Amino acid sequence: MRPPAGRAGASEASALDHVARLLLLPAVKQLVATWSTVHGDRVAFAPLAPYARAETQRPRWDSGFMPEPDAVAAVVKAIAHRPSRSIHKTDLRPLLEIVDARFSKHAGGFAASPGFISTLLRLAERQGLLITSGNEPRVVITLTDAGLRLAGADTPGGSPGEGGHAPVAGVRTPVSRSDGFVDYWRAANLGPFMTVRTKVYEEIDRGLEPGPKKLKSLVREAVRTGREADPAADPKFPWSRVTQFIENLMRRRPVALSGGEPVALTWDSGSREVTDMLDDWQLRLDGELVLHLIDQRVELRMDDLPDLAGALYNGRLEADIERAFDVVHRLAEDGLIVAGGSLDWVARSAKLTDTDVVSLRATVGGGLVHERPRRPVRNRGRPRSSP
Repeated sequence: MRPPAGRAGASEASALDHVARLLLLPAVKQLVATWSTVHGDRVAFAPLAPYARAETQRPRWDSGFMPEPDAVAAVVKAIAHRPSRSIHKTDLRPLLEIVDARFSKHAGGFAASPGFISTLLRLAERQGLLITSGNEPRVVITLTDAGLRLAGADTPGGSPGEGGHAPVAGVRTPVSRSDGFVDYWRAANLGPFMTVRTKVYEEIDRGLEPGPKKLKSLVREAVRTGREADPAADPKFPWSRVTQFIENLMRRRPVALSGGEPVALTWDSGSREVTDMLDDWQLRLDGELVLHLIDQRVELRMDDLPDLAGALYNGRLEADIERAFDVVHRLAEDGLIVAGGSLDWVARSAKLTDTDVVSLRATVGGGLVHERPRRPVRNRGRPRSSP
């Protein structure tokens, strides 16, 4: 994108205003946020908002889009989903979309306008419901006690809903920590389809027993077999989305082996013959769901295992909890996370390892693509019986 044409000697303020507008583009904002996280110790970031024109910095709220009280209530409710009652500004919109679909940028209109989230936060901040700290792109939003009361959440000195504020109508409050995990996945179109996902995994293994199968058919045939094996299933169940979801996981974490190498489904690779799956491949795919929670800065500790098992496998039996443990343990073994003591949060690995080479690519969907060296094939990928 080129700066707007103009006469020679255009003002510095005009040029900086153009840069500020450019930085509001979603793709650029995502890139800056990624760079600030990965290269924060080598690249200096400074806010350019002070150089932009006043109307660029402070667009007015459009009450025709949503009345201010409703918008403010939705913001505090979205942030209250987080156990810490705080959130990074860049993570706010997916949670807002859970509260009300009108907040989706894809819907266009006012929700897609530059500065929309900043304007929304200023409304809530003026009412003393939240505070912001830090500079772009690392702004952190924290609810005040007044914000927690409006959201119907527990406050340090009170109980839900006290102070004359009732829970906001029409806004879903997770009834358990497991529900909160599932909300994060659904906001990112990551299933989790916990009642059928593992059944499809097993059908993938069984489908490879007679011999090789084309990569493009691997998941689709397994989903079809699982659907036909359950004639009592709801006819409106979104089986096509199950296929899309599992293929998405397998692109994030290539686990199908063709010619001894992990391969992901692309336009060019669909006809490749899959002969086997990586060892512990089911745990590795479920690990991508855990990584998404970590990337959303969800605090995961050892005592969260029952809730994690409930979100991943729709149960809290010993076998479910043990399998959730294996998922996290597999991530640690692969060098993707650092899992310290039982009271420590699980965190992304701070450095690259021989088994995890992370490359940042400019793709249509954006995000991180994990490229890993070959791994030995030891079994069909079924979860281990013990950690």
